[in-house]
Amino acid sequence: MGPQRAEGHSRGAMVGALRLADAGRGGAGTAARLSAALLRAKFTAASASPAAPALDAADANLGQPVTPSASRPAWYRLRATFRRNLAGYLVIALIVGLIGGVAMGSVAAARRTQSAFPRILAASNPSNLDVDPGPYSARTVDQISHLPRVRSAESYVALNGLRALPSGFADLRTSFNQQVEMVGSLDGLYFNQDRVIITSGRRADTRRPGEVVISEQTARRFGLRIGQSLTVNLYTGQQASDPGFNPMTRSPVHRVRLAITGIGVFTDEVVQDDIDRIYRILTTPALTRQELRCCAAYVWTGLRLARGDRDVALVQREFGKLLPPGATGVFRVTLIVEGQGERAVRPESVAAGMFGLIAALAALVLAIQAIRRDILGGGDARAILRAVGASPLTVTLDASLGVIGAIAAGTLLAVAVAITASPLAPVGYLHRLEPNPGISIDWIVLGAGAMFFLFALSAQQQCWPMAKCRPAPSGAASPPARRPRRH
Repeated sequence: MGPQRAEGHSRGAMVGALRLADAGRGGAGTAARLSAALLRAKFTAASASPAAPALDAADANLGQPVTPSASRPAWYRLRATFRRNLAGYLVIALIVGLIGGVAMGSVAAARRTQSAFPRILAASNPSNLDVDPGPYSARTVDQISHLPRVRSAESYVALNGLRALPSGFADLRTSFNQQVEMVGSLDGLYFNQDRVIITSGRRADTRRPGEVVISEQTARRFGLRIGQSLTVNLYTGQQASDPGFNPMTRSPVHRVRLAITGIGVFTDEVVQDDIDRIYRILTTPALTRQELRCCAAYVWTGLRLARGDRDVALVQREFGKLLPPGATGVFRVTLIVEGQGERAVRPESVAAGMFGLIAALAALVLAIQAIRRDILGGGDARAILRAVGASPLTVTLDASLGVIGAIAAGTLLAVAVAITASPLAPVGYLHRLEPNPGISIDWIVLGAGAMFFLFALSAQQQCWPMAKCRPAPSGAASPPARRPRRH
C-alpha cells in the first residue's frame, strides 16, 4: 500500500470537497466535515510510507509553480448546478426582457412620435411655400410659376358651387353651403404635390370629372360616406358676387353629380385647431378645367423651390412684386407648419419617453434584486470552494457565468419585445396617418438600451460574489457556543 494508497485517500477527500461545494448550502456542519476530510487526507499522505518514493520521469516538474485554470471549475459548476439554478436565471431574464423591452419600446415610440409629422409632410411631396394671389388669372399663375428659384408650381381654384336640393335649386342658408368649400385641383395640387392622405376609400381619378375626395371632418360633420353622390350647382363669379342673387330662384350655369371615392386628411389640417377647420370637397383637374372659364373664384398656389426652405424669403419678395400696389401677400411657409406640428405632438412623445425611463429604472432595480438573491444564495457553496483553495477569480466566475448568460438572454428578449411593439407607434392622433406603418427598428435606442442593461447589470453583479466566501483571518476566535439553560 505505499504512496499509491495515500494518493487515493487524498483524491477521495478532494472529490468529497467538490461534491460538498456542489451541494451548495452546507452551513457550519459542512465546513467541519470538509476540514476533517482534508486533515485525514494530509495525515494519510504523510504517514503512508516511512521512506519517500523514488522520483520517476513524470515527477520531474515537482516543485515548479503551477498556474491552475480559473474558468474550468466555474464551467464545471455551471453545468452541474444549471438545473437547480434555472428558475433564478429565468427570473432575471424575464425581468430584463419584458420590463426592459417595454422601456426600450417606449423610448423608441417617443422618438417615432416626435418625428411623425415631418415624415407625414415629407411623404406628401410638400410645397416649401404657398401663396394666395387673389382671384384666378391664368396670367398670374403663369407668372408665379416662372419666378426665380421656383422649381415647380401647382394650384387649386375655388369653385362657386352650392349643394342642390331635390328641387334642383340651392339654399344658401344651409350649413353645408355656408361652411363647405369646393376646391378644384388645377394641375395636380393635392394629387401629386401636397398629397391628401387617404384614410378611407381611394384617391379620385384625375381624368374623371365626376369623382371627388372629401376631408374627414367634412364627412363627420355632414354624415357623408364612400359611394355617396352629391348634386352641386355651379355659378359664375358675377352671380356669386351679386348681393341680390338668389340661388333658390335662379338656375345654375352647370349642374354636376359627384361621387365620393375617398375620405382623407389634408396635410394642413393635421395640426389645425377646431376654430381653424375648413370643410372641403376636392374635385379633379378634369372637372376644374371644364368649369374654369365660368365658375372660378380665387386661386392658391403651392411652390417647390430650388434650394428648399432657404429660398423662401427670396421668393416672397419676388412674389410681392406681382401684386397690385398696396396689396399684401398671403403666405404659408411649410417650415413653420412643420414646427407647429412638432410642438403639437410633443406632450405625447415626452409622456412616452418618461414612461420608458421609469420602466428602465424599474427593470434595473428588480433585476439587481434578483441577481443579488441568486448570488448570495450560493454563498455557502463558494465558501467551500475558497476553503479547498479556489482563487478569487474562480469564485467570481462561478458566481458570474450563469448570471451574465441570463442578462444577455434577457437583453436579446428585450430587443425582440421592443421591435414587436414598434407597430404601436407613433402614439396619439398621428398613428393612423403614419406613412410607413408596421415594424420600425430604431437601432440607436435598441443599441443604447442593450448596452445599458448589459453593462449596468454585469457591473452590479460583481459586487457580491465574495461577500459570503471571504475566509476568516488566521487566529480569529470562533464565536463561543451557547450553554444550555438549566431549569
